[in-house]
Amino acid sequence: MAKCIPSTGERHSISPLLAYPGQNFRQTWTLPVAFSMADKHEFFFANQFLFQTDDGGNSWRKISPDLTREDPGIPPNLDPTTAKDTTYPERTYGPRWGVIYTIAPSPLRPHEIWVGTDDGYIQVTRNDGQTWQNVTPPELTPWSKVIQMAASHYNPQEAFAAVDRHRLNDDQPYVYRTTDGGKTWTRIVNGIPSDEYLESITEDPVRKGLLFCGTNKGVYVSFDDGNQWQSLRLNMPPVEIRGFAFHGKSLVIATFGRSFWVMDDMSPLRQVKATMNDAAVVLYKPEPADLHASSARIYGGNDPSKEAADLDPMLVISANAPPPGAVIYYYLRANSGPVSLDILNSAGKVVRHYSSTERVVPENPNTMTVAAVFARTPAILSAAAGLHAWSWDLREVLPGADTGGGRGGFAFFRGGAGNSAAPGTYTVRLTVGGHQYTQPLEVKLAPGMTYSAQAIQEQQQLAGEMQALQTEVSHALREAGQLRAKLLKLEAHASGNQSLDASISTLSDEVQAIEGFASEPPNPDASGEGNAAPAAASLTGLVRILGQLSGSEQNGLDAPSATVRQGFAKAKVMAEAELAKWNKLKSQDLVALNRQLQQAGLGTVAAGSSRP
Repeated sequence: MAKCIPSTGERHSISPLLAYPGQNFRQTWTLPVAFSMADKHEFFFANQFLFQTDDGGNSWRKISPDLTREDPGIPPNLDPTTAKDTTYPERTYGPRWGVIYTIAPSPLRPHEIWVGTDDGYIQVTRNDGQTWQNVTPPELTPWSKVIQMAASHYNPQEAFAAVDRHRLNDDQPYVYRTTDGGKTWTRIVNGIPSDEYLESITEDPVRKGLLFCGTNKGVYVSFDDGNQWQSLRLNMPPVEIRGFAFHGKSLVIATFGRSFWVMDDMSPLRQVKATMNDAAVVLYKPEPADLHASSARIYGGNDPSKEAADLDPMLVISANAPPPGAVIYYYLRANSGPVSLDILNSAGKVVRHYSSTERVVPENPNTMTVAAVFARTPAILSAAAGLHAWSWDLREVLPGADTGGGRGGFAFFRGGAGNSAAPGTYTVRLTVGGHQYTQPLEVKLAPGMTYSAQAIQEQQQLAGEMQALQTEVSHALREAGQLRAKLLKLEAHASGNQSLDASISTLSDEVQAIEGFASEPPNPDASGEGNAAPAAASLTGLVRILGQLSGSEQNGLDAPSATVRQGFAKAKVMAEAELAKWNKLKSQDLVALNRQLQQAGLGTVAAGSSRP
């Protein structure tokens, strides 16, 4: 056992056994260590004895006698390999063979420590090892390995023990709970398969009654102090679960396969109630969201909604990396009609709206100004049965504004992704089948950030102007692309009519020039080679320019810089000129072409989404 000092690279041996040269200490493959949760300076190590240090391992105290069984014997159902191992000379240490296998200091009482041995004893001290009490459940026979214990964060008289008896050819699960300090124990295994033996047990430090246990095949969760368990394996392989750790709202699981699995956001588990079993809809309270400087950027991301028909839908948590912003979970017991999700500010105004009825047009790689590999189809709010995760990127989008294609893809370059939200209290409103469900949401500054209401007001005012212009330019760009596609189809119908064919070709060239390309843009490869560079004085070029200005304007919580203001003023003049060209083309040139088309019996063509 060693202590390392990262700042200097120093490494010091702090084994307490150095103070006992020549003494025969027993050992097993893994000997336990544990930090006290009630006294942050205390650290424990054990073999057959329990050792304690409060000075970083500089000195140790042996605070227990040998706490293992005397003469556990060799039962007839002991597996042959283990039975043979006990006959090795180096394994013969007199009448006692076991070691302390788990240490569980009480989070509530600094002087209370529970231990379990690999030969079936549970012992507790309530005075830092001055006296010990054997509180082993009567049914625990020798060779029952108390593989892990957990002392309660809420009741000083409560503790949990996970017991492994597979060496006795008994693969049943054994989890015990005491609520009276070890005087009596209750076996709590309802819901755990009868052929899975225990490897670990822990209690959530935030929610009372929330337990996790690991078996030789998976992980289980209980919401009622262990009375009922259900699988939480989700997408994990069948593997031994050896330990748990909590970090904020994340649950980390360690396996015997030398891997770590992380549930990034376990907050829904901390909110599950029995009454939810009959609920048609559940909107979980979101965790507070940190507003970082990077919140001003446009985030891409994968679809955060996950379903799994063969799993309890209330337990399906996304295994992807956590999306930025505020993560919102909602549960639908059955497939629903339209579902909408709104974010309201403190004044009750809707600042972001999502709907399951939204339709997203996929990116056309032939007209992208970045490599096609970056094309993404934005996620749509799900109305399917199951638990869903949705992220609000902490940006406010004006009603009817263009969002640059939604939440994913390259919205930054297309512009129109809204302005950064301000710190404060918001309301999440879920609407399903005409019924509304609400939860509060706190948006707070990330550590180290400062906030000026005046700066945010100036930023949001300019952002609103940018967003309105971005929306107008993006709308015109979509219209131009749709019109150009229709004109290409019309050329085939106009073959043989030279005058009409020339008019269509001329108008198509004009549309393409306003759109931003002198010729049909190439399809960029994955590396970005051959990307078409749009002219700055074009709709495509202006989308990029406005997107860059918008991103720079909101890269933090400061007031807009003079440089950004000057740039936007110039871009606005350029945009107004290009929009004027486009409106003239629609009101004059397109009208003239439609007269020719009608004379040729080919109907008319519109600049919008209607078909020719």
